[in-house]
Amino acid sequence: MLTLLNLKIKMDPATFFPILGTIFSVCLSFSPTVPFIQVFQHKEKIDILPEGMLLCQLMNRLLWCSVWILTKRLIPFINAIVGIFITSVFLILYLYLYYNRIFLKAFTKSFFLICFECLIVGGAVLYKNVQVVSVSAMIFNVAMYIAPGQKIIRVIKEKNYKLIPIRSTIVSILCSGSWLMYGITINLVAQIVPNALGLFFSILNTLAWIYFYINRDKGKEDEEAQNIPNSSMQQPSSQDVNPVTPQNNPQYNNPAQPMIQPVPQYKYNPQTGHFDEIPVGSPEYVDQTQSAAGQMPIQNPQIPQ
Repeated sequence: MLTLLNLKIKMDPATFFPILGTIFSVCLSFSPTVPFIQVFQHKEKIDILPEGMLLCQLMNRLLWCSVWILTKRLIPFINAIVGIFITSVFLILYLYLYYNRIFLKAFTKSFFLICFECLIVGGAVLYKNVQVVSVSAMIFNVAMYIAPGQKIIRVIKEKNYKLIPIRSTIVSILCSGSWLMYGITINLVAQIVPNALGLFFSILNTLAWIYFYINRDKGKEDEEAQNIPNSSMQQPSSQDVNPVTPQNNPQYNNPAQPMIQPVPQYKYNPQTGHFDEIPVGSPEYVDQTQSAAGQMPIQNPQIPQ
């Protein structure tokens, strides 16, 4: 038996499951790494960063840290401390990016964030009511799993398995399962309820990913079929085509035949030595629509040599 800070460790299920849960929790805490790298490299905007989720995680871990201090449980306390540190680093980086990479503003806001963390933990420990603090931690823990519940609805609507980060989801199953078994072992309802909910949503997301991944080719075929227009829209029938019959053309007297565009005709002007265009409808203009009845159209006169 090892004693550290009056917290006892014994190799039993109450020790094995929190060790396992701590390993998976630390791995899950680094899930925002990729979005932060993309924003730092100017590949994505700051809007993709999960600042709301990070704040919720911070509150959850601060309250659980207070619970483990009051109940004198070392391994969960270490897990909470490591989680608080990683989440705080991500939030400080978010503040740095939010204030246009101005270090002074980010440092000032980060200082208030650290003071807020100390105030939450200190107040909860001084309150000395484990039940109230654990229920408060459970509320924030449940709020953390609302996002996976909303994501599954979006995945079903869009039928896109890529919306589910499958690696993080599998780690979340292992993490929630470990802490659920730990909550059952120590008979702590505030630990059982949120982790059972997280395990349920993680398994549901995994099943949705498997289903839409298997049927991904079918989804592409349906999308292509929706994008192909109907052939009847591309090739209208002759009954739908209305012939052009302008009313302002005095040379066009047969509405049963489609209109033939008038061909420009010219008349030689001996005074200027140039060809002047003959206006359509004048007595000198030759009706070209006779070519529709099988007659040859009249050619323009040749330029005299």
